[in-house]
Amino acid sequence: MSSSHSKEVAWVYIKLFSFSYTVSAAFLFHFCTLFAKKNGKNFQVLVILNYLVGITFWIKGSINPFLFDDLVRVNGFWLEINNTDSLWALFYTLYYYLSIIGGVTILIKCCWNSPELKIKKQIRIIVTCYIITMIFTIFNNFIQQMIFPGISPRMPHLVTLILIGGVSYAILKLDFLNHAHSSLSNNKYWKRLSKREKEVSLLLIQGLTYKEVSLKLCIAQNTVKSHVDNIFSKTETNSRTKLPGILAPTLNIPFENSEISRKSA
Repeated sequence: MSSSHSKEVAWVYIKLFSFSYTVSAAFLFHFCTLFAKKNGKNFQVLVILNYLVGITFWIKGSINPFLFDDLVRVNGFWLEINNTDSLWALFYTLYYYLSIIGGVTILIKCCWNSPELKIKKQIRIIVTCYIITMIFTIFNNFIQQMIFPGISPRMPHLVTLILIGGVSYAILKLDFLNHAHSSLSNNKYWKRLSKREKEVSLLLIQGLTYKEVSLKLCIAQNTVKSHVDNIFSKTETNSRTKLPGILAPTLNIPFENSEISRKSA
């Protein structure tokens, strides 16, 4: 679009690729719900409504682009002149930011509740990328208007690279999306445990003693023993040496039975 030989051709490209900025917010929100395993009816309705709104903007943009008034050629490239008076543009901006903020909120809540450090790291990368892209988007849509009134610089390309770069890093370094949520949801023993009991279980599986668990979680050893008794009852076992066989395969946590049996309370 930017290097088209005529304004007419540039407008054709803008219409053809209107889905890239209209439905993308719905994709991002849907991704956040999938990652956080939010499969309830309320979230399904929100995802469907989000897609319907995005598709509405897509249809509108493919017929008559509503974000731009005109195109101007600068240094051999076509740049868009923003339509600051369009109600379509205003509603789209609200839709975009609400979708991103909603998705980030879901991820942050998932990160807060997750017992696994790996998932927390993945979510931190995603949220950081979202925040960076939001900053650039806000600059592109608002602050930039004060510097170059009406004309949008080529910021979307940079924003896309930042988001793709962050996700790629998560894929390569943290085995992105290969986390325990899906298997946890199918483990009847794990679902029986309270949040604190899950934390104690993870530490026990990693070979920590009762004393080390109490120091790690800042609770008394008697409290740890009480949690362990509850864990044994809910997992239908009577020994911490059997606990890894029940939960560790589900959690993908490596363990050594000899080490766990050696470390007693």
